[in-house]
Amino acid sequence: MRKKYLTKSLTVALAIMTAASTFSGVGVLTAQPVYAAEAQSDADVQTQADETSDKINCTIDGAVVYGKGTVKVVSATSTEKDEDGNDVYKAYVGDTVTFEITPEEGWKLDSAVYLNASWAAPSITLTPVEGKDNQYTCTVPSDISAYEGNGSFAISVTFAPILPDGQVEIKNTAEHITTDALGAKPGDKVTLKSNSTMLSRYYAPTVTDADGNAVGVTLESAVRDENADNKWEVTFSFIMPETKVTIDESSQRKGSFTLTTNDDAKFASHVKFNASNSFSSTETITVDNVIDGKYYKHTVTSTGQVADKTTRTATLSSKTDATSTYTLPRYHDIENVIHVEFEEVSTYKLENKATDLTGATFTVNNGTQAAEGDTVTLSLQPTTTEGYFYDGTTLPTVTDAEGNPVTVTAAETNTASAATFTFTMPAKDVSISFDNAAITQKELESVTIADDAKEYLSTGDITEAREGQIIPLNLNNESGKVRFVEIQKEDGSVEYLAASQATSYTMPAGSITLSVIAPDNWLEDGHYDKELYASTASTLVVTDAEDLAAIGKRLQDNDPTMDGKTVTIAKDIDMSKYAWIPVTYSKYSATVTFNGNGHKITGLNSISTNTGVGSSNYTGIFFGQEPSFATMTVNDLTFEGNCHVYAAGETWTLYVGGIFANGGHLNGVTNKVNIEINGSASTVAVHGSGFSIYDFNNSGIDNTVTFENFKANSVSVNGLGVGIQTSVKNSYSNSNIVFSDKASVNKFFFQGLAGSGLTNAANYYYGGTITNAPENSEIYGITQNGTDANAPLFSYITPLTKDGQGNDDYLSAVDRDTNKIGKFTKLVSALNSWVEDNQTEDNAYRTWETDKETGKPVLKAKEESVSNKKYDITSEVTGKEYGETTVDTEAASDSKVTVYVSPKQFCKLKNISVVTADGKEVEVTKNEDGTYSFTMPKSAVTVKTEYAETAYAITTTQTGEGTVSVQGNETLSAEKANEGETVTVKVTADRLKYATGGTVKATTASGKELELTPVTGINGTDGHSYTFTMPDEAVTISADFQDASSYYNEDGSLKEGTYKMKAIFGSTYDIDSDKITGAMGYEEQYTDVTVKVDKDGNVSVADYEMPGVKSPIGYAGGGELLVKPTATPDSNGNGIIKGSDDAGVVDASDAAEKYANFKKVYSIVPTVTKTGTINPATNARTDYDGDFYFTKIVSGDKQVGGFYNKENVESVKLTDLSSATGTKVAPFNYNFSGVNYIRNDADYANQNVLFTTYITEMAYISEVLFRMDFSTIEKVQDSQDQETVQDLNVTVYSACEPGGTKTPPATIDAIKSAKLVTKADGSRQIEFELGETVVFGLHGHMGSIRTYNSASMQDTFKEVSKNDTTNLVSAAYSDWYTDKINTEADSVAYDQEPVAVTDSRGYVYFTKDGSQFTASSTTTDLENNLVYPGKAVIDVPDYFDLTDNNEIYMTGFIDGMSKDTNLKLTEKSANTKKTGTAHISQFGEYDVDVEVTVENDIITDVKVTGKNFAGTHAKQNERTLQDAIDGLEGMYVGKSATDVNAIAGVDVVSGATYSSNAIRDAILNALDLEMPEEEITVPTEALKPGVYSVDIAYYTDKVKHSLVEDNKRSAQIVVDKDGNMTLTTDIINGTDKEPLYVYSFNGYYADNDTSKALKTDAAVETSDIEFSDDVFSADRKVVSKVSFPLEGGFAAIYNTNVSIYVPAMKILNGTVSGMDFVNGQFSADSFVKVYWDSIKKTGDIDDSRDSHEFGSNRIKLAEGTYSIPAKLLNATNPSQDSMAASCIKGATIKVDKNGKAKVTVDLGAVSFAGITTYASNWMIYQGTDINSDKVAAEYHTNEDGKVDQITFDLPDNSYDGVFTNMYVDLMGYSPDAYLQLDYANAKLIDTPAPAPTPDPTPTPEPSTKENGLANEAAANGNWYYYIDGQVATGVTTVAQNANGWWYVKNGQIDFSHTGYVTWYGTTYKVQNGKVAWEVRSK
Repeated sequence: MRKKYLTKSLTVALAIMTAASTFSGVGVLTAQPVYAAEAQSDADVQTQADETSDKINCTIDGAVVYGKGTVKVVSATSTEKDEDGNDVYKAYVGDTVTFEITPEEGWKLDSAVYLNASWAAPSITLTPVEGKDNQYTCTVPSDISAYEGNGSFAISVTFAPILPDGQVEIKNTAEHITTDALGAKPGDKVTLKSNSTMLSRYYAPTVTDADGNAVGVTLESAVRDENADNKWEVTFSFIMPETKVTIDESSQRKGSFTLTTNDDAKFASHVKFNASNSFSSTETITVDNVIDGKYYKHTVTSTGQVADKTTRTATLSSKTDATSTYTLPRYHDIENVIHVEFEEVSTYKLENKATDLTGATFTVNNGTQAAEGDTVTLSLQPTTTEGYFYDGTTLPTVTDAEGNPVTVTAAETNTASAATFTFTMPAKDVSISFDNAAITQKELESVTIADDAKEYLSTGDITEAREGQIIPLNLNNESGKVRFVEIQKEDGSVEYLAASQATSYTMPAGSITLSVIAPDNWLEDGHYDKELYASTASTLVVTDAEDLAAIGKRLQDNDPTMDGKTVTIAKDIDMSKYAWIPVTYSKYSATVTFNGNGHKITGLNSISTNTGVGSSNYTGIFFGQEPSFATMTVNDLTFEGNCHVYAAGETWTLYVGGIFANGGHLNGVTNKVNIEINGSASTVAVHGSGFSIYDFNNSGIDNTVTFENFKANSVSVNGLGVGIQTSVKNSYSNSNIVFSDKASVNKFFFQGLAGSGLTNAANYYYGGTITNAPENSEIYGITQNGTDANAPLFSYITPLTKDGQGNDDYLSAVDRDTNKIGKFTKLVSALNSWVEDNQTEDNAYRTWETDKETGKPVLKAKEESVSNKKYDITSEVTGKEYGETTVDTEAASDSKVTVYVSPKQFCKLKNISVVTADGKEVEVTKNEDGTYSFTMPKSAVTVKTEYAETAYAITTTQTGEGTVSVQGNETLSAEKANEGETVTVKVTADRLKYATGGTVKATTASGKELELTPVTGINGTDGHSYTFTMPDEAVTISADFQDASSYYNEDGSLKEGTYKMKAIFGSTYDIDSDKITGAMGYEEQYTDVTVKVDKDGNVSVADYEMPGVKSPIGYAGGGELLVKPTATPDSNGNGIIKGSDDAGVVDASDAAEKYANFKKVYSIVPTVTKTGTINPATNARTDYDGDFYFTKIVSGDKQVGGFYNKENVESVKLTDLSSATGTKVAPFNYNFSGVNYIRNDADYANQNVLFTTYITEMAYISEVLFRMDFSTIEKVQDSQDQETVQDLNVTVYSACEPGGTKTPPATIDAIKSAKLVTKADGSRQIEFELGETVVFGLHGHMGSIRTYNSASMQDTFKEVSKNDTTNLVSAAYSDWYTDKINTEADSVAYDQEPVAVTDSRGYVYFTKDGSQFTASSTTTDLENNLVYPGKAVIDVPDYFDLTDNNEIYMTGFIDGMSKDTNLKLTEKSANTKKTGTAHISQFGEYDVDVEVTVENDIITDVKVTGKNFAGTHAKQNERTLQDAIDGLEGMYVGKSATDVNAIAGVDVVSGATYSSNAIRDAILNALDLEMPEEEITVPTEALKPGVYSVDIAYYTDKVKHSLVEDNKRSAQIVVDKDGNMTLTTDIINGTDKEPLYVYSFNGYYADNDTSKALKTDAAVETSDIEFSDDVFSADRKVVSKVSFPLEGGFAAIYNTNVSIYVPAMKILNGTVSGMDFVNGQFSADSFVKVYWDSIKKTGDIDDSRDSHEFGSNRIKLAEGTYSIPAKLLNATNPSQDSMAASCIKGATIKVDKNGKAKVTVDLGAVSFAGITTYASNWMIYQGTDINSDKVAAEYHTNEDGKVDQITFDLPDNSYDGVFTNMYVDLMGYSPDAYLQLDYANAKLIDTPAPAPTPDPTPTPEPSTKENGLANEAAANGNWYYYIDGQVATGVTTVAQNANGWWYVKNGQIDFSHTGYVTWYGTTYKVQNGKVAWEVRSK
């Protein structure tokens, strides 16, 4: 297998390389080989790395891709053998391997490449081996293609010819272009020949020189193959240039058609035809009959213009009043001119008087008028479905206006079911009638159902029917036993319908009897062995028919564990008890081996499995159609019995005959199964071994194939088979073919051996007989190609006598070359002679003998030494109840004896031994297949086997109400499990008895408690299932179910409280099984849910984690969510609750109406609290923490759905949905209320909630089910008297405007303390103790505390302003004071309730009398009137959680001033110490640890230590860290422990930047803070074209250095008309601040994605510098300016890569901190940070461009045709491929002289998500986006009608592609895409030849016979055209002589031609052969 795989892999690799060469126009294989400078000695050739465990293990190979020579592997790291004994070379990446590359004489090595993981073909360095001719070594590269540690390294070698001096190489890489020249001298003419077929393609050569420039090619001649009308030999030539050329080819599948008429202005618009059509298609021309009230007849012809210049006449195919349709035959020319000649004629009326026939329809196809001489066609269609038929003889009556009869002719193809008639139209009106008596109705005939079929089949109430009537067939096949319905006809013939297709039948002539083929079969329950069906053994031993049936059942059930199994047949098996249904194992790439051990399977009664559906059906004798999936191998086994084939269907090919339907490996197999075929089929192919078998060795066929009651158009029989893929060796077929008298076959074709392409066939013969064959039979012996000429293949066929009966008086053999039959009398000797010459060491080939009964050669059984005596074998079994042993009863001494052991379930073989009669033990060997074997001694032996149990008991106990189930995952037992087996436990409380799940334990017999692991599904655990590993002792499972009745009211509803339970998400609920089924066929999903019930019974649901929605195209994710407010019962009574069936939603005609109906039924809108994204490939979920919005989906002006969006987009159109969901997020968490019907009772409807979700990618409303699992319920909180108090820290921030930045912390200390109080009912309050604060020297106190009672402060700040009091909730106040309260001495209590005063700004303060501030008030006006609160209590909003989302909006009143604040509350803690760490990896590495002391949110101390200093600079780093510690001492003390900006804002210590930053990072780590991201707001709208200035920062990433010296520097951005942005910036080198030098700009990352490749097309300026040292020489230049595109749209950061020299680092070498240094020089990623808020427009741009400039880079393309790389990208995100990207196969662009371009794209199938389909209806947008107008592309279809090529005019040259739209068949919708065209890599493949300038009055020149057109006539009067002194009879052209310009045809002036000639693309007028130079008008 390994060798085959390698060969295939290498072939694929070479094909890809060649394709790359062809596609680009420049061969990728033409690179010169890279040779190392020094040759290696022989001893150095092979090396191997010491450690290989983590390396890629490669298979080494090589091949020649061009030229003459050989390549083979000489040595590698290791060598293995493949299955054929050939060497397979292996090596690891980095190892050295040796190749022998030997050119043939006249050739030399040119280049060598390999295929890498990116499917590119780079050159490989080859080093000559010293002293070894033609041997080279190379190192296995690291970028080879590999998978799971295994790879392939195959070199592809190109040889070049050794040419004579002066010649230049001609390299021909074309497949269909030939040339005899390998080289030529510059200026030589080189001839090329193309073998084209107008049936499929026309091939023309393309020639390019070494620089990729096109070399002009001339078409010399085109000659049709006389033996094949559609094949041509076309001759081309070119003139050899100065450099090497490469020949490739372009192909054309369609010819073009243009039109002329006898008056184009008048008639051209009345002709419709295809402007281009495939060569293999007929061309249809439709012409109007009536023009301007006049009637015309037409003559339609077509004349070729390039290769086939003959004129062909079109035939009239149909005619109506309005139009005539003509057809041209296929195989037309490349360019064709259709000419339609219109002739005005008079018409006469056609009157149809037969429009009301009974039982038939009569039609005049021409309509109501015709011209004299027209052929009028009449059609008669009897109503056969009602039993009406035509008598076949009666003609229509046609009479002219004067009563004269008109002759009518009947078509020869007429039948009783349909008829056509014609007559020639006279010059008079005619009337047409038809005698209704010619239409008769058939008599009723009986329809009988056989008694034994009545339980399966009925025809309704039909017991008789007429011929042609449709009879319904009602088949009851729930048991699956019915295979076919049999129809026995009155004429004795029989017909079959496959059970799957038996729905109706058309009544034939005569009565019928219906019966069924429904045998009892081995695969039914009760007929196969259940133990073997469940066995996990690697070898499955078959000892009886039930065992074999179990194997068949496992295969038919696609048991995945059968992969790799070996089935051992230990005894002869009798299968006669039941029928056998050939089994199919549909597991891709699986392998199963059957070892027969010389046994037989007898009594087979095989029933064919064909269905009659599709173009082909395959059925085998024992196995069904399997090689598309698994690989089966059968060894040493004989099959005997009968196979019944029931041919069902008339329109397909039935393949029958082999052990397999097709495929499979057969070795030592004998097929003795007789086949009987009944029924009918279009074609039957019988293959003795099977169709397309892999190999057939040491095998034979001895059977009879009988065509009994059978009808077919053709029968093909192959003695062995066709398409044998590997080998036929040492085998035979004696299959006898018999045609019974009932058989009806039109054509019979026989081949003794058919193996087209077979290269490994030998020593095979056919020797069957053929009886009663049809007269027109074709009978051949050997018909195959490519077989070794020395391998003997023999075939004899019994000659046929006149009456078709066989006469086998002698045997005859067929000559392999001529297929002639000749006498051959020593066949056995010849067969054995081959065996003797080819026998292997292990005697693989069996010898031959003559069968005593038939006299024909047959294979002997496996050889045994007849000289050795046989001895008895006795089997002694201990523990027979646990297992069975099978062994032969005798064996010859020295022979191998196999012992088959079969332990039963839960059992094992404990011991096995073999003892001789005298007590000596014989050595026993355990084989890989699980059997045992020994060598038979010269003594009787006893085989002793002992079996014992291996499994241990599992018992269950429980308390409470519920069920416990247990099952072993391998044994499938609930009572026992094997040691080490995984056991699944499921515990379910009885919810209807108000029980809930409690504890579950697994305890061993010795008292050890086992770990139980919850079973995890897609989205969580189900709360019931667990697994454990079975130990070596018994286990008890105990479950404790809890009583939860106290949770419920009497009706099953929940009492007041909060509960948690599991919930199940799916699509349907099965009432009987109480089970949810997963959405869209996937498994159900689980989650946790919290249910809250208030005192009134109102239910709300929260904390439900919504999974994404799986769909056929990936993981789509939900959109809008709605909930049904009422329970949904099983409305349709089908036992299943399903939203789309039971919810009461009426379907609607349009999406908006349907959505509106859903909204009525699903009226609850859940609150979404969390969203995220889902990876379609891995289903991994990622939470999204940012803002999200709801976007409506609209159709017209109506909403049809919606989804959650990262962007605040109000709505998108339904038609734009597929391209508008790139920023979609799926709802992950939500809550809802209003579903009060939820309760735990027997009514299933009350346990389920119906959701609907709009799946955005699919534009699909999906109804999904959500079920509460009450058996897992637990109560979260009881109504008990309890209250908790928690001290809080308070941090006060200066207030900000909504969305603004808060200033931390404000110096306000008016809040002395705060406590969080949680009440017993779960409600929460904060109690504040208030005091005095001093701000700017003024004393003040808190005014009012107010909080927003909304979902989050973040959202609130976006919705309201500071002064907005809406939705504000105020605190309650107490302990009033009238004076300062910061000290007890100054505090004066106020014992009355003050008046709350609200000023005009919304601020609240308190006075004694309600007086207010006015505009003129001073701060002292109210000094004695103000009252201050001492305490405040405020209700806590739900969002408050003591985390980051816990701020409370508050106003503070400070005397006459007011100040807003925000409060941040955290859990109160004492003095705490927190530790953190940071790691430095620059210039060595070390760790920094800190201990931060925090007291009341303030940092009071920081201790810093360093450790783990490593690397060359360890000591220096210790010193630098100490400098940082000293410099930062005290800098962090006093700062808030929550204020990340304050901590991050501490300056670094000069000279210790990295150490300072590490200390900062360690402090942030200790405080659980993260460095704040610099917020840059990027533009949301595209910039208008122009020149802009903008501030940027430019830094390297790992070692942070500025490339522009300062933190910010001004740069320039240029925006072109398409919105493409280019940034230009200076690079600052060698300053004191940044002493570095940028010596190379290495590129910018494609799409601004650092995982993609660098692009190197940036514009870079360099300059000299006044700096040098011992590393950086004085002549080095540095980068001073760079310009590069800003790809990937607007971003804060753009990524590039530069090379830098830092003098201070010049001691650094090697890899340091992840970077490679060379004396301080290194390359590093660098990023440009763009401060978009600083951008300013400074000027406009000049966008004038040449008409031949293409794309944004203004690539110039001159007139000509180019191949161009094309990609199909996502329309809304061009950085990603379109889902349909795989359909693009290649493209060309044709540019005319004005710069206008036409693009042609070759298309294939679209493949994604396991679906393969095609795209059609291609539209091209004419603007720059998908909102512009669009026009249809021209297109071409393949033979299956699929679009495989489109052509369109390029709308605008200035863009890098076009937007397109297509219809994807299987998806049923039309996505947009962007077709990107890579103009920069366009390759010229054709240039227009320059037209010569005509000279109507040329100067006379001397006559010559050496060049061109003669100036005088020859002696015979002809004027000839000469080349090299000879008349050029093959030349047809326009040429000049002294008398003017002339039309030359076949080498002489054609004076008879008056008309037109096309020359160099222009059509000129010709008069009597002379060119008039008058251009023909279109």
